[in-house]
Amino acid sequence: SNTYLQCARVLMDAKRADRLCSALAALVNTHLKQAGQGLDIIVAPAMGGVVVGYEMGRQLGIPAMFCERVDSTF
Repeated sequence: SNTYLQCARVLMDAKRADRLCSALAALVNTHLKQAGQGLDIIVAPAMGGVVVGYEMGRQLGIPAMFCERVDSTF
């Protein structure tokens, strides 16, 4: 995309975050169906991705978790 979204600003409004993740989940579902694939789990990076990871898991109906870096490695 040619558009930058600052995660902290987008997620300040829960309704906006819901709309954004709903649109993203729809795109993911479309792509997965076209590829004949599915997802088992969402893995998001801490800290900035925790909320988006949770919301994507909720939108897609699958578990979500986050991981942290230890010595620069997830």
